[in-house]
Amino acid sequence: MSTIVRDTPATQDFGAYVQSTTTFVTFGEIEYYLDQAPAQVVSFQPSRPSDGLFGDLERDLLPCTAIKWSKEELSKGDLDAISAELILHDDVWTPAFFEGETIYRLDVAIKIANNMTLVNSHHTPNTTEFEDIRSLKKIARVLADILQQLREDLLTPFREQLVVSVINISQILIRFIRTDYLAPFNPRGDSYQSPSSSSTGSAVASAAYPWLDFTIGTDTGGSTRHPAGVCGTYGMRASTNVACTAGIYSVSPLLDSLGVFARSALVLEAAMKSLIEPLYSPSLSSEPPVKYKLLYPIRAKNTKPQDSRRWFPYPGEPGYAADVEDLFEETVQQLETHLKCARSPFNLDDLWRQTRPAGQDESLDKATGGLYTVLTTHSCVRKTVDPFIADFKAANNGRSPFIDSVVKARQDQGRSTTTLQYETAVQSAKVFSQWFRDVVLAKSAEDEFPLLIFPQSWGSATYRDEPDNGPLFFSAFSIYSLSYLSGCPDCTVPVGEARCRSRVTEAEMFLPVSLSVLSSPETDLQLLALLSELEDKGVLAPVKAGIRMYADEDL
Repeated sequence: MSTIVRDTPATQDFGAYVQSTTTFVTFGEIEYYLDQAPAQVVSFQPSRPSDGLFGDLERDLLPCTAIKWSKEELSKGDLDAISAELILHDDVWTPAFFEGETIYRLDVAIKIANNMTLVNSHHTPNTTEFEDIRSLKKIARVLADILQQLREDLLTPFREQLVVSVINISQILIRFIRTDYLAPFNPRGDSYQSPSSSSTGSAVASAAYPWLDFTIGTDTGGSTRHPAGVCGTYGMRASTNVACTAGIYSVSPLLDSLGVFARSALVLEAAMKSLIEPLYSPSLSSEPPVKYKLLYPIRAKNTKPQDSRRWFPYPGEPGYAADVEDLFEETVQQLETHLKCARSPFNLDDLWRQTRPAGQDESLDKATGGLYTVLTTHSCVRKTVDPFIADFKAANNGRSPFIDSVVKARQDQGRSTTTLQYETAVQSAKVFSQWFRDVVLAKSAEDEFPLLIFPQSWGSATYRDEPDNGPLFFSAFSIYSLSYLSGCPDCTVPVGEARCRSRVTEAEMFLPVSLSVLSSPETDLQLLALLSELEDKGVLAPVKAGIRMYADEDL
């Protein structure tokens, strides 16, 4: 049975249907988003104007499941077989899509239009309720036209699961049920915070569902680390090339890596080791380090976070957010105690100016800021996007897929990037990588283990309905580039919560605070073991799923 969970009255103006807020429907206790914009509006004149099209249909919605079917009859056994196949291969499918009775007379009408069969009306009207069979055929043809454009032979629920909605006695509209339309909901705080982007679904799942021990994602420019920070989980980017990335859609072979999300360091270690060890463990050391070096990047003197990198504050100067930086300071002090070493403060921009390789601009922004755009857009359009578009057109009679305007602009940038520009960016990335390894992560002894820590998330509110006014292309140095350009393992580590007031609920909420912990390339197993040890000793703590990362007694 389908039930409307949230809905608002529709308004109609000059033939356009506008819905002011989000609508969801529930099938088999699973909630699905109902597309805001109608795929088709159908107008007709019933034989008797006093009659409604679907009688007393609940909330004026008629959920229907449409499948492609060419045989003369459609039996329950046929539906059971289709459902069994979909359960195996489609993680969106629920057998509830096939609950209810088949509308056999509507089936005949749709067969008139391209052999399409409509099944599963959760309200099954008798033929007498459809006073004008011509209207019925018109509905059938619209459904057929929509379904004709779809690629799959079997039903794909988030594309072909339909809702027929009654506007009035002479007009209906057809909308798709979507499961991939909105960004996932970040469960932390007021549940209206931005979940970040890219591998966000995996981050949200780890933060929301206690029955998921870990989730996986990818990380090219921060796709695991940033979602982990705002969703309050551990999130680790593996060293480049130590985990198999076969089968993923590549953004940049030079930068792509695997990512894992978990709510505890112990689970993170187990999951990441299982992905790394089969091929690469012989070359990765798991011996515990003898001596640590704790690298502590600080802002330049007399600068504010918005004018500089969001590093730790310059010693003796007021910080960005006192409560959060107090939390950072407490964690760093515990690290110093446990690792038996004092932090080594430095300013990255000053260090670059003083030690940069020959021929490099003294500005870190100018030297590295444009690399990510060139490296990712040039590779992605040639290795992933354009081949996909070609396959899509071949399977859809030359029709192009829909591409978001922002994504399209970045793809066009990649197509206009020359091979020479790409090769120059690759060389610049290698120069920075070598500098970072040799200078920033330099060892004073062979048994020394450098650790670079820096703020990842500050417990500040970023609401999901706020427009993204960020640049279309990155032109400044990014803290995420430290690992994606150098190939280092980099882990987002939750360290606490920040208390603030929600502008949505107008109630108190708690948002994640986290650090990034980075070590030298191919030291993944040692870094993972250290994080598990820190958790075991109480320096770090596992987080819980849900609105709060920690119970009050854990704080």
